[in-house]
Amino acid sequence: MKVKIGFLAVLVVVAMASCGCVNESKPPALTLASFTTDQDLYHSKDPMVVTVTLNATGDMQDVYLNISGIINERGKIMVYNETVTNLTAGVNRIIFKERMPSCNRCSKLSEGTYYLNLTVVYQNTTLINATTPGASIPVELRQ
Repeated sequence: MKVKIGFLAVLVVVAMASCGCVNESKPPALTLASFTTDQDLYHSKDPMVVTVTLNATGDMQDVYLNISGIINERGKIMVYNETVTNLTAGVNRIIFKERMPSCNRCSKLSEGTYYLNLTVVYQNTTLINATTPGASIPVELRQ
């Protein structure tokens, strides 16, 4: 009798799985709503606030974000900031505060238009890669 009950239980589980009655846990989805700077034009050493707005379909723990950009003539990244944060279902706003680099001969950074990149990683998977021109106005440095 025990064997028949065990066999019946297995059949019920298989039937439920095949009809979609058993929920497989999917990780929450994450989309980029905006990636913006607080100004369109910056001067050397100006403060800069970068706002990232993400929409999550569920709670997400230990989400890694970084912004980087403004690369000088030597190939050095002049703006780099990273954080690990927890997101809740719905709209999440992450704010990065930076100071613009000096624009001079010593820093090998000329006046011009520069871009910021955003990377969002969750559970060792890159979910979002974005660059400011697609989301906002590029950062411009002027002396």
